[in-house]
Amino acid sequence: MPDYTGRGDEPTTFGDVLIWVPRVIFSPVYLVTEFLIRRPMKALVVWVEDTKLVEKGMDFFGIGKPLGFVPTFYFDLRANPHFGIYFFWDAGPNSLRVSGSGGVSFLSATLRDRVTLVDTLRVGVRLHASTRSDALFYGIGPTVDDDRPTRYEIQRLEAAGTLEYGPVNRYIGLTAGERDIEFGSGTCCNDPSLAEGVARGYFPMPFGFADGGFRGPFAHLRLTLDSRPWLPNAGAGVTFDGEIGSDTIHDRSWARFGGQASASVDPFGGRRVVSLILGAQFAEPLSGPEVPFTELVGEGGDAALPAFGAGQLIGPQRHRRDAFVRVAHLGLARRRRPRRGGQRLRRPPEGLRRRPLAAVVRPRHPLDRLRRPPLPVPLRARHLALFGGRQHRFRPPGLRQRHGLLTPCHGDPPRDS
Repeated sequence: MPDYTGRGDEPTTFGDVLIWVPRVIFSPVYLVTEFLIRRPMKALVVWVEDTKLVEKGMDFFGIGKPLGFVPTFYFDLRANPHFGIYFFWDAGPNSLRVSGSGGVSFLSATLRDRVTLVDTLRVGVRLHASTRSDALFYGIGPTVDDDRPTRYEIQRLEAAGTLEYGPVNRYIGLTAGERDIEFGSGTCCNDPSLAEGVARGYFPMPFGFADGGFRGPFAHLRLTLDSRPWLPNAGAGVTFDGEIGSDTIHDRSWARFGGQASASVDPFGGRRVVSLILGAQFAEPLSGPEVPFTELVGEGGDAALPAFGAGQLIGPQRHRRDAFVRVAHLGLARRRRPRRGGQRLRRPPEGLRRRPLAAVVRPRHPLDRLRRPPLPVPLRARHLALFGGRQHRFRPPGLRQRHGLLTPCHGDPPRDS
């Protein structure tokens, strides 16, 4: 550009020279982000849009259509991965779903057919068959050792009919059918079998495993009352579910029941909700000494406390009525409880046999109290805990209570109380 003012070029300043120092230092970062990330991503996005790859993929799998399929993949560090396929077909009032997956030590297949009689009344049938030898078992109760996993083989056959009434947010469903469970000695993943774990003294033999399985009818009832027509959304709701199982071979029966209450708020709009969920589950024998270990209340996996593995956290058989619900981490202070007649008031059990049932913020193991030294009163609570049910006077050998904590005893003989 011509110099109309006749002033010439501006002189080079010290800042013009100094600015090249960070440019040279951060030039590798710029080269990586520009030529290895941004430009390849730009080219990929443009190619996907020009070739209509997403639309072709949805048309190929039938997504958004009455007939289609979806490939599935399951990966867990505690088990072998497996692959499968999910097939769906909606033909008028009839809805058919077929899924199957397989891998090393795992095979599963499920068929579900549902017919809508009227707008809010549906009937259906469900068939399921699976076999796996990589099922995990650590023991029963929160005192299990996570470093000693064992495996067992389980084969499951189920055939049931279903009856459903109401929309999704105001729904009642009944399922009744026959269930056949068989246990085996198979194992995988270089872990000992469940029987080997019992022989090594990891844990006692779980109830029902020595019998080789069980077989009998079952019935499941689920009731949902929710003000939210879809999720996520602001509102509140409650869910109750219960199941009665039986073993006609050994003349036993049991019941599993529980509930869940939830509430959500949308403080900023745009369906960005904050939710609080409280839940509890119980398992009780109706006839027979105990509930089979596979039917106990358990967390982890697909249930609450997903940070734990499936089978890693199973409720104790002798403390079925204890409920432990962790709500949220709060900065509360817990002080010494008042005495009445020289005795402390009744309080939730401080022993180790608690059954965690649900968590909202993040899971914390009940043994965390043993992993830090006792603190003087007042103590600072890291969470708010709700307890309910029968109180148990249980204390492991070699431990004593001090300020509401279990601390090692020095010189005291091991004893149970």
